[in-house]
Amino acid sequence: QIADKAVMMMNGHSPMPSWQQLLATLDDSFDSAKSAVLTRVDPTGASPVLGHLSRVLDYNVPHGKKTRGVTVLLAWAAFAKDRAIADVETACPAAWAVELLQASFLVHDDIMDGSQTRRGRPCWFRNDGVGLMAVNDGIFLDQALYALLSSAYSEHPQYSQLMDLFHSVTLTTCIGQALDMSLGVSGLTWSAYREMVCRKTAHYSFHLPVAAALLLRNRPELVDVAKPLLLRIGEYFQAQDDYLDFYGDPAETGKIGTDIQEAKCSWLALTALDRLRAAASAKPDGDASGGDNSPSPSEASSLLARFQDCYGQSEPDRVAAVGDIYRRLRLDAAYAEFEAAEFASIDASVEQLDSPELRLVCRTLLQLIHGRRK
Repeated sequence: QIADKAVMMMNGHSPMPSWQQLLATLDDSFDSAKSAVLTRVDPTGASPVLGHLSRVLDYNVPHGKKTRGVTVLLAWAAFAKDRAIADVETACPAAWAVELLQASFLVHDDIMDGSQTRRGRPCWFRNDGVGLMAVNDGIFLDQALYALLSSAYSEHPQYSQLMDLFHSVTLTTCIGQALDMSLGVSGLTWSAYREMVCRKTAHYSFHLPVAAALLLRNRPELVDVAKPLLLRIGEYFQAQDDYLDFYGDPAETGKIGTDIQEAKCSWLALTALDRLRAAASAKPDGDASGGDNSPSPSEASSLLARFQDCYGQSEPDRVAAVGDIYRRLRLDAAYAEFEAAEFASIDASVEQLDSPELRLVCRTLLQLIHGRRK
């Protein structure tokens, strides 16, 4: 509802389609996008692999929140001369290309993390008869997006730039994933976290959808204008994901959190370390770490040692011990303070954008994710 109110803002133009209207348009176009991809695989429709690839697409692509895909349509519609008839169908192939990329990342991410569920269902590789074939299926999803872009936009003046954008963002995200997988407990630093988040999440989740729409609108000069703020929104989004991995309800998030077991460089882990180190180094009569609920120096030292011993371990008692530390430090309250302050700061930056269309897009995205629980 918040997102719909933002999307309907006037800003001197006719009303925008609502977020739900954009989502419905995207959903209605899935079969067309799927057909375009499978036709590129085999124009005759006779290949025995088509059934499997059709299942790959059906299972992995259209079932998420589709925030990234709808963002393409949102940005496309924002730059329409008449927003009420924005011809959003034109941008649907690009929107599904972003969703195909997302699906590719998730299939591979779940294999690497050994995850159990995704979007409330078993991860693709855990389905009967799939297993490690999912590695190839993830590659197919990645390559399918280029087939879709080619079928829809090969004559577009920004076609080359559009393809370069997807290639560049994919490479950036792969580097971010490598960071995420390799940091470990010894790599828990804020500088590593910010680089990892910027590369792994922010580029493909926020920069890519808006940049794709801007290119389709022949507004390439605005891509670099919007990018810094969109990346910042992406960092805010990842902090939310980190919070929800532990504090979220799996029935709502659709997945069981595993960041503790995997020693992920996360907002919660880094904040816990900051607070424990500050409290451990405080003078016995000091109050350096935050009031009556803060641990004493001796308790903080003990908790810090316990955290370092247990973080990244899969034994249930060690996972529970880290969770107990999070609760002892009241990281839920710390996150609430962070979320409110970061929202206000980003919102102020949105107001500084010269383009009213970009302001509308960025504010809609910010309000959409603020306070999310999945």
